[in-house]
Amino acid sequence: MQTIKRIGGGVLFGGMIFLLFLVVFESFLKIPVWLAVAGRLHPLLLHFPIVLLFISFFTIWVPVDKSEENNWLLLLRLIAALSAVFTAIFGLLLSMEDGGEGSIVLLHKWGGVSTALLGFLFYSYFDFLKRHIVIGKVFTALSFFCIVLTGHWGANLTHGENYVLAPIQKQRRELPPPDKAFVFADVIQPILDDKCTSCH
Repeated sequence: MQTIKRIGGGVLFGGMIFLLFLVVFESFLKIPVWLAVAGRLHPLLLHFPIVLLFISFFTIWVPVDKSEENNWLLLLRLIAALSAVFTAIFGLLLSMEDGGEGSIVLLHKWGGVSTALLGFLFYSYFDFLKRHIVIGKVFTALSFFCIVLTGHWGANLTHGENYVLAPIQKQRRELPPPDKAFVFADVIQPILDDKCTSCH
């Protein structure tokens, strides 16, 4: 397990350095075509670190006896941090290919970098966070909030503005009086808009 910890920690540190390098020098870089493929894997990979980070953050909130602190929890934190860093790298590569402009893209980009950094810090300083439980709980709560916001901005990019909250914010249209209503435009079309057009 020490070998995995040493190699994984080195890869994690190297990945974090590479991510920060991309953030600082992205305007000067032109990615090769073959690397654009990695960027396009971002939407495929992003759910993996979210779930792993949430599970690993949960370990701060649940009291675990020191004797029960297994190697698999260390491995979970390492994989969560690694997957967050590589997903952020792929997201940056994707934004470099697309031009990455707009306020939502910028918010999502910085949210992704922050999520990767938080995962890295959680793995690297877990013993400190576990010893100082209040700091650990505040750290994980803020990290959770950061991940949720980043995911919200990502959903806006891929599914349209305010995708997550749209169902509860829809306003009902007032129907015109029956003698002035058009059957398709005023009755059928609103039903199709509510139930069908979001998927079809």
